[in-house]
Amino acid sequence: WNLEDDEVIARQLKYEFKDTLFSMIIGWAINSAMILMAAATFFQPQNAKQVDDLATAGKMLTPLLGNAASVIFAAALLGILILLFLKGLYDYRQEQKRFRKRLHTDYGKKLEREYRPEWFTHICRYSDKHAGEFPIDEITWCDLNMDEVFKQMNYTYSSAGEEYLYYLLRNPQLEETYLVHMEEVIRYFDTHMEEREELQFIFSKLGKIGKFSIYDYLDYLDDLGERSNRKHYLALLLMLISIGIMVVNFSVGILALLAVVIYNNVTYFGMKKEIEPYITSFAYIFRLLNIYPEFKKHRAECLGEEFEEMELAFRQMDRFQRGSGIVMSGTRAGGSGSPLDMLMDFFRMGFHIDLIKFNQMLGEVRRHLDAVDTFLTHYGYIESCIAIGEYRAYLVDFCVPSFHEERRIRMVDGYHPMLTDPVRNTFETGKGMLITGSNASGKSTFLKTVAINALLAQSIHTCLAGDVPS
Repeated sequence: WNLEDDEVIARQLKYEFKDTLFSMIIGWAINSAMILMAAATFFQPQNAKQVDDLATAGKMLTPLLGNAASVIFAAALLGILILLFLKGLYDYRQEQKRFRKRLHTDYGKKLEREYRPEWFTHICRYSDKHAGEFPIDEITWCDLNMDEVFKQMNYTYSSAGEEYLYYLLRNPQLEETYLVHMEEVIRYFDTHMEEREELQFIFSKLGKIGKFSIYDYLDYLDDLGERSNRKHYLALLLMLISIGIMVVNFSVGILALLAVVIYNNVTYFGMKKEIEPYITSFAYIFRLLNIYPEFKKHRAECLGEEFEEMELAFRQMDRFQRGSGIVMSGTRAGGSGSPLDMLMDFFRMGFHIDLIKFNQMLGEVRRHLDAVDTFLTHYGYIESCIAIGEYRAYLVDFCVPSFHEERRIRMVDGYHPMLTDPVRNTFETGKGMLITGSNASGKSTFLKTVAINALLAQSIHTCLAGDVPS
């Protein structure tokens, strides 16, 4: 249901024909019934009179349906709406069931995702914001073709997860305690299948943000400058004054009210266009907070510190959440076009309630950027650990590295991750090594295998070998 994800789009298109066929059959049945009723009622000689409103139509249906014609007609319309609602709900539930089943049956299978070119421009944003002491430089990253290695292990379902996983690969960890804790979390989810699948399902609700990173939007919040609600409150006050004048002089009061409403409608769209991109980021922040109550039901002992920090951040963002549906109803769903949404749009245009709430939410985000970052970091870390566990399930063979202080490097049966039928290599050295061989004999592949395994050892605590003491 995240329409920014190509995999989700392809999955939904798979069922488009069935949904379209079902809808056309219902439409054919409804239209046929209407035509038959019209033919039976309106084209009889005694009823040859013009029908230009529902009341007249209801009276003319009486010979066919009796005195309850209007009630039956209204009930039929209501039944159709209920049927369509139930159909949509059924499709949504079925898609959820199919997704949950895939989480179980496709665990550890080779990924078949496609990535758009713009994906490469925003995937690095979390890493840029939290760069470690010795990040991997661009030349080394490209020489090792690490983008492809990352794609191979990207079993994440949210932007927070994939950006954090990318950050791990770009920033080797220097503290062994961090990697020991990561290993504890990876093994926990590897041995607790139900908890893992529940969290993956929750992360799928969080979803991907689209063409940009959440940090792109947060960086540009300052471009909006200081925003005040004074003019919106003044317009509301003038509305109340106009209504008061109507009691004394109706003509003057109604003209004043119309003038204020017209002003609000004219100015609304300019202000709305200015804030529209930021509502996307606010919607994602809202989802970060909205999934937390369900997320913490699956709290693991090994994640005690992470959950304590998220609980504090959740309380700090309480004012952001209250009334946020005023701004994001319709935005989160991509604009449903329902009658209620259309009615609310007119209400927003007239009273600017979404602009007022947006300014309040903007102030809350600016005051609590650290709380937003806390959620992105911990959600990303937890989902990355789950993705690393699934990557291990995909690999033919892997090992957990062991660290030592000696200036030696040893690799047993190491192989390159991008080769389908790799030749494994074993070596050990404590000094320089000269590698010779003919062209295309595998010298570069061997060196890249050593480098990639050294990087994976200190980033995702996983090596593609039988043993790699680092």
